[in-house]
Amino acid sequence: MQFRSLLISFLLGFTLWGNAQTYELSITNEPYNDLVGSTSLNGNITWDDPQFNIPIGFDFNYFTKTLNEIVISEWGSGGTLTEPTNGAENSSLFVPYGADLIDRGYDFMIDEPSVGSLSSISYLTEGSEGNRILKIEWNNVGFYDDLETNLVSSYFTNFQLWLYEGSNQIEIRFGENFIDDLEVTFEGETGTLIGLFEDIDFDTEELTGEAYTLSGPPESASLTAITNVDSDLTFLNGVIPPGTVYRLTKSIETSTSDELAENLSLSTFPNPVSNQLEIRMNNSEHQINTISIVNLTGQIIKKMDSNNQTSIDFSALNSGIYLLEISTSAGVINQKIIKE
Repeated sequence: MQFRSLLISFLLGFTLWGNAQTYELSITNEPYNDLVGSTSLNGNITWDDPQFNIPIGFDFNYFTKTLNEIVISEWGSGGTLTEPTNGAENSSLFVPYGADLIDRGYDFMIDEPSVGSLSSISYLTEGSEGNRILKIEWNNVGFYDDLETNLVSSYFTNFQLWLYEGSNQIEIRFGENFIDDLEVTFEGETGTLIGLFEDIDFDTEELTGEAYTLSGPPESASLTAITNVDSDLTFLNGVIPPGTVYRLTKSIETSTSDELAENLSLSTFPNPVSNQLEIRMNNSEHQINTISIVNLTGQIIKKMDSNNQTSIDFSALNSGIYLLEISTSAGVINQKIIKE
């Protein structure tokens, strides 16, 4: 069954709820490097609609779930992952590449897995404790319709999924590809599907949480909230250029922090900031203890002791979004700061 039809038939009738957007999308272009020293999931065996369990190596928060294992699902055509269900009636769903993928060495004359893989799926967890990254790589993978029709795989792609410990950031990184016929590779769609689905309840037939898919040109894609899988599912418009990185970062929740800041008469200005960020707190009963600047990967860029009137130099930092963690005697205040 074609990937889009398979996904829709799986989710058809599921409704969505929830308005808050958990993830934010940013797009960069960075060198793509094949994994070195990774563990192969398929070895030298060809695959079509594979199922592989992958240990993450640390606790990873996906929406409201905490995962330590992730599964490439056999119904997802090679590029769809779920949490391990262990017989449960619900599961989260993540689609880093929603096309019908296949091993380029798969032999339709045999039409079952055999020796002679040309397309490896592998994983690697690296980094020190607290800052580890799970990296999953789909290397030189082909497309089902292309191989089935021609018995020779003409089109291919390379991509990786990175999951970050601590920050719970998600990255999808794209390498070299050759895709000259969108009709064949994407089954009549304008491009691949990339999506995040918080939780599917198989018993009640509801998607009880948020759901997002990417839409628009690959170089300037946007993250779109969807409310109906059958009618709202969006696909990218074109082939993703090599070197593209889609970075999905959990949104910074500041509502509780804003209330505490108001109660303490705490202010930060200017925002956006170019050079000096001023912090003032006019409350004689409480004090500021420490201030930390954290980037979107969860790394602490700067940490300092403080009093109730402080100036912080942002001039040496790169442009972008930072989280300011202000620890006070009344609690921690988180504020999103934009560096121009």
